[in-house]
Amino acid sequence: AGDYDQGILVSKSISLVGRCSSMVTISGVREISYGPTVVEVMGDVEVSISDLTISGPGLGLVVHMGAKSSISRASLKKNQTGGIFTHGFSTMVTASDVWVSDTQLNAEGLYGQGIEAASGASVSVTRSRVSANHSAGITANSSGTILTVSEVWVSGTQLDGEGLRGYGVRAKSGASVSVSRSWVSDNYSVGLGTDGSGTILTASE
Repeated sequence: AGDYDQGILVSKSISLVGRCSSMVTISGVREISYGPTVVEVMGDVEVSISDLTISGPGLGLVVHMGAKSSISRASLKKNQTGGIFTHGFSTMVTASDVWVSDTQLNAEGLYGQGIEAASGASVSVTRSRVSANHSAGITANSSGTILTVSEVWVSGTQLDGEGLRGYGVRAKSGASVSVSRSWVSDNYSVGLGTDGSGTILTASE
């Protein structure tokens, strides 16, 4: 239990398990290519994260360079720029029973997404809540990116610092997004939005 005020780099296959998300918080940041980051998972690894809170003045969880990670029974709150950010082909993230909330804009007043899949990453989000983030609650961009959302409540997304966006779930630039058995409510501008050639967004139930 406790508050750990150092950023974490995970470059080996491990399980990162807290006692309970209400009792264990990782709040420090490290500087990486995407900006200050609380937890970074990278490379040819398989990592399981559970039962903790990630909350700090930077990206909450970054998974990239082909890493595979699961995160469950976790809270990602009051991070900056992004709650969960995944990037690159072969990168895979499974998030279940998580709450991603109150992600703040960066210093330029941009981003603040709850969950983002980009550049060919594959992401699955189930039995989760995504609330009070900026720009987009959940977003996917770039051709080859696959995002699956099931049994998720996405609500309260706010505009960015330019007074734009405010999407609940957004697919763009050729990404493929599937939303099922989910509730998308009270987002500032659009609940489900798409733009860009080749983009696919399907919604059911």
